[in-house]
Amino acid sequence: MREPTLHDLRHSHASMLIALDVSVVDVQRRLGHRKPDTTLRVYAHQWKYREARRSQIGQQLGQLFDNRKALPTPRASETRLALPLASTGHQQ
Repeated sequence: MREPTLHDLRHSHASMLIALDVSVVDVQRRLGHRKPDTTLRVYAHQWKYREARRSQIGQQLGQLFDNRKALPTPRASETRLALPLASTGHQQ
């Protein structure tokens, strides 16, 4: 296994910026490209992957909400409080 080169680190940095939804212009400036279309041409696959991932996450969230709608609503007597009841401030 070889050591990562500066070019490898640069590419990883650009890929992370794209995954974090940093704009094309900001990525272009960080990398020192003269034009944003250079950045788009070199890293187009990263934006495609990000969009595919975003779509997949959206589908999973949609399924989560659909499944939640299918669950029966608990009755008030079955509802548990997440926190203990607040004290009234009276001490005995």
